[in-house]
Amino acid sequence: MIRLCHVITTLDPGGAENALCDLALGLKDIGYQQDIVYLKGQGQLGSFFQKENIPVTKINMESFSKIFSAKTQLMAHTKNHHLIHSHLLKANSLAAMACSALPLVGSRHNDESILNNPFIHFLHKHFSRKEKVHIAISQAVKCFYTNKGLEAEKFKIIPYGLTPPLPLSKTNLRNELKVPSDHTLLLHAGRLVPQKGQCDLLQAMVSLPKLTLALCGTGELEATLKQQSQQLGLNNRVHFLGFRNDLHDLMASSDLFVLPSHWEGLGRVLLEAMAVGLPIVSTQVSAIPEVLGDTAWLCPPNNPEALAASIRTALEEKESWPHKIEKMAQRLTNNFSIDFMIKAHDDIYRSIING
Repeated sequence: MIRLCHVITTLDPGGAENALCDLALGLKDIGYQQDIVYLKGQGQLGSFFQKENIPVTKINMESFSKIFSAKTQLMAHTKNHHLIHSHLLKANSLAAMACSALPLVGSRHNDESILNNPFIHFLHKHFSRKEKVHIAISQAVKCFYTNKGLEAEKFKIIPYGLTPPLPLSKTNLRNELKVPSDHTLLLHAGRLVPQKGQCDLLQAMVSLPKLTLALCGTGELEATLKQQSQQLGLNNRVHFLGFRNDLHDLMASSDLFVLPSHWEGLGRVLLEAMAVGLPIVSTQVSAIPEVLGDTAWLCPPNNPEALAASIRTALEEKESWPHKIEKMAQRLTNNFSIDFMIKAHDDIYRSIING
């Protein structure tokens, strides 16, 4: 039985964290003994792993000053494992520092703008040399990191796979929000952070009458976005839902999904919208065109006017929605299989251990 430790920066809801839930569950089904270490945050997804009898430990690295203590704790924690798999930048670095006696796999889930800092870039490149394999979730992510000096030949591309959504519970978001019958209901889901472009979306809403927007998620920009919504006179048409665990239901009762990100490693929430059959407007940046192909309406990032124009075009082209939804389903099946994701990881782990 392979003993595997996953080290991840945070266990609060997000694309990488949700993907780790799917990966760990799939590996458990084929006999892996796993545990999870996370470094900061509230660990909201810890209960998922605990229900699956996958132990969860927090090694506190909320600040850089704790890095040497965290290194010592991780070395002690993993002394009986066969290998470590790290996820996200901070965890990649800590695992590389702590893994002198163990093989290491490192996953890259996103473009990381902090690597534009020369010192951080130098440290990351140095620590990354310890990884036997780099996993990128998209071609765009691989290109980003090879341009930062990581060895291209060490990369394997393994996109997120998506488990089929659970049966819908018939949540009716329109009724919950009292959306006027002549309004189109837009949905956005994601952490409320600059990367996700919610400020652009609020600005675009000003020129889009008879549209209601629901924003699902929490994050550092929540108060700023609420203030912006009020200042733009959008309070009656923009609703902040906070964290929700019924995202598929919210998608099923919405008309259009909008993700105006400034960058994305893959955008797992796009796969969830595709699985529900919800038409998508997003941005032509990073891995998003790679994920969506010609199934969605794309515009330049950080451009509220272009975003508003794409939303208008999507609404004007409703006759094309059934065809695009059908192509989404095909694309999801062909490119984002959960079975492929599990097998590809298993193959990497076994090739390293069997060496």
